[in-house]
Amino acid sequence: SGFNILLVCRNEPVGVLGITGEPEKVRPYGQVLKLAMEAMLEQELLKRSAIRRQTLSDRLHNGLINGNSEESELLRFAKKLNIHDGIYRIPLLLRFDANVNSDTIFDMLRKNSQYSQQDIMTHWKENDLVVFKSFEKIPLETIYKEYRNIIKSYLSDVFEWGKASGIGLKM
Repeated sequence: SGFNILLVCRNEPVGVLGITGEPEKVRPYGQVLKLAMEAMLEQELLKRSAIRRQTLSDRLHNGLINGNSEESELLRFAKKLNIHDGIYRIPLLLRFDANVNSDTIFDMLRKNSQYSQQDIMTHWKENDLVVFKSFEKIPLETIYKEYRNIIKSYLSDVFEWGKASGIGLKM
């Protein structure tokens, strides 16, 4: 004797969990197992999605920096990552005189009021980071006149951190 429980993930049936035993005695365990299995399935899908996104991101960054991808392929990667083409971007090479944790630098930039989801940031070489700073809401004339000040403000926290940490930085 026993019973079956339908497993559902993202509103789709994905399988059946079979429980053997006296139904009235094992039913409470079945519900707990159902919740656990569905949570594990959801977690696995999230993990796979994050890996897929990171792989796309790595391929886009590699293609942009090394020029080893066709433009159509880069546009396809960007579209899947919700990075819009047609936005003016200025590439920045940040070179540190010591090895730094790129996540620390990128976190500082993300906290800046001038950060945009359209900024593209990647670790390039041992002490080098590349940022393609986007200017999606600033008129082109303003970018031409003020880009140095905008970039200086955007990177101010990184320069201050480097100075306080005794790490030299060139842009």
